[in-house]
Amino acid sequence: MFTILHVSQNSSVSHSSLFNLALVRLYKRKDRDMETYYRDMGKRIAIRRNESKINQAELAELVGISNNHMSAIENGRQKPSLDTFVKICNALCTTPDYLLLGVMHTGNIPQDVLDKLRLCKTEDIDLVASIVELLVNRNSDNHKNKYPIE
Repeated sequence: MFTILHVSQNSSVSHSSLFNLALVRLYKRKDRDMETYYRDMGKRIAIRRNESKINQAELAELVGISNNHMSAIENGRQKPSLDTFVKICNALCTTPDYLLLGVMHTGNIPQDVLDKLRLCKTEDIDLVASIVELLVNRNSDNHKNKYPIE
């Protein structure tokens, strides 16, 4: 299932705290080296960027970095600073959890909704995922105006 949590600068949950939590989760796992995580993170940035219908140059401009640096981040050759990473999360309307770990923080989904989804059949879950994907696609064209990078 694909969900989006946008953490505004005024939110009680900051990108920095989510970033730190995700890093702690990464360091606890010993099965892969950090370079692999950076390559995977770059792939997820590219995937989310494509889902948002933003090209690499547009994302680089939104974030305030060069296109070459954005390309290097997406290919795992360079590591973004925390400031750049937060701007990427905001520009793509996603969380550090997703970009770093491939999972979305579900803190914005009411527990009763999650509990009810657990009672559904697999085909119903697939239907809900399709509906969410349609909503994401419908809203992705407007996200640049809703969440400007500062």
